[in-house]
Amino acid sequence: MEKLFVYGTLKRNYSRNTVLLSGKFIGNRKTIAGYTMVDLGSFPGILNQGTQTIFGELYFVNKALLKTCDLIEGHPSFYIRKKIKLLNNENAWSYFLDFEKYKNYPKIKSGLWK
Repeated sequence: MEKLFVYGTLKRNYSRNTVLLSGKFIGNRKTIAGYTMVDLGSFPGILNQGTQTIFGELYFVNKALLKTCDLIEGHPSFYIRKKIKLLNNENAWSYFLDFEKYKNYPKIKSGLWK
């Protein structure tokens, strides 16, 4: 099993969460400070640089489900799946945008997408 940290449309009560029904919800989590959340209109993205804490949810997923999420998130051509550092020394997979392409998009200062 792999850990997957989600922060946008894959979260519970959002449009793409049904894909994670075969995974196991672990709980709400937040990252260490060191990222930036940007607003892409109908969904967010995160950058692997910055000073923000990102709020999201953590799931256990098998490799097949992780590959399905990769397809949904456009990995590796749109989002790039990388490890993210959560509080309490946890690491998980998450989806990042290319910093140079998206660094000038509007920031979601709270680190929480609603």
